[in-house]
Amino acid sequence: MKPITVMAAVFALLASVVSPAAAGPVPERATGIWSVGKCGGAALTLLVGSNDALIFEPRGNRIDMAMGRAEWFEGTILVTVYGEREETILPPLDDMMRCKAPPIRFSLMFAESAAVFQRLSEIEKRCAGGRGGGSRCAGYVFDLFDISDDGKFSKAEISRAIRAASLFVGYRMAVSETGKASVPLEQLSIAWVAASLLGPTVAANLIDSYDFDGDGFLSPEELLQDRPPEAGIEGVAAGLAANLPPKAISGLMKSMSGLFFGLLK
Repeated sequence: MKPITVMAAVFALLASVVSPAAAGPVPERATGIWSVGKCGGAALTLLVGSNDALIFEPRGNRIDMAMGRAEWFEGTILVTVYGEREETILPPLDDMMRCKAPPIRFSLMFAESAAVFQRLSEIEKRCAGGRGGGSRCAGYVFDLFDISDDGKFSKAEISRAIRAASLFVGYRMAVSETGKASVPLEQLSIAWVAASLLGPTVAANLIDSYDFDGDGFLSPEELLQDRPPEAGIEGVAAGLAANLPPKAISGLMKSMSGLFFGLLK
């Protein structure tokens, strides 16, 4: 992915003499969805958080997606793409267009992934430091997927979490396999289909194994029973992974992607 405007080229030269310490987290006003042209998928589009970004680049009849680390410097966003460690420098924020939604071809399947991605920075901030450690962080993570806001997970909410995870797990697997940071959305759609098919089965297995009070739902306490989460969002994920039932792990590892297990590992 190369800078695509004259202004971006100027910032590329500037970036070459900027020390990493000069860049910082993306401010809240710069997070969201941005395009270097018209919204709708016809131009390079970004979904930007305070620390990370998804990049959508049209290539003829297809759209490629890459993930990267986002930083802020002098009014512009710098994205270091994962996998290839290639730096993409965007035009100044004032020269970009704020969009209401990512490209439609992405949103049709990965709207849930986009919603989760847009809240990850918030969760990371709330999990960092402070008292309460893993228990407090676990509460924030559970809130992210507790759509009904009743303090418990239904089968549908667990399935949604698995579908949301499919984008990130599918992307990681594709990059590992090809060594390329840009992945066609059509290729990532395979992960979404697998997650949609496997999600209800995994959700049912989790409920059957950990619904100790028999109400048909899972609470945070049930999921983390006997395994207090470690501090930080990664520690919470590790605690959840440890509670996956062997039957579910076996089935997922034999599937095409092992999506849920891959996310929580």
